[in-house]
Amino acid sequence: MLYHRLNRTTLQSPRTRYAGKLIEQLREQQQRARERADEATAHQLQLQVEDVEESRARIVVIERGDELRYRIRCRWKDQAESGRPGPYVPDLDDGVKVNIRPFQEAGLLAVKQVIKKW
Repeated sequence: MLYHRLNRTTLQSPRTRYAGKLIEQLREQQQRARERADEATAHQLQLQVEDVEESRARIVVIERGDELRYRIRCRWKDQAESGRPGPYVPDLDDGVKVNIRPFQEAGLLAVKQVIKKW
């Protein structure tokens, strides 16, 4: 995803389009593994499905903005303590660091800690 295109719609895309298809594919593979009586593979695939569903649930929490740690917090807009109220709506003028924080807090980034100092 390109940063300058980040908005609510692009946030929903990984959750609906990509995760949904991945879960569907994993469940099909799991069904085939069960048909072959390969329960070890079926179990591993079930764990992968659960992992994708958990990531998808974390994105939903960020989208809603219910929890403070998953809200955008911008110091120069006096949002450091309470966070930006309401759903996730990035302001590109705030910069990458501010807008990416909810994803790092939720553990959704490939690198464990992209930003070390807030």
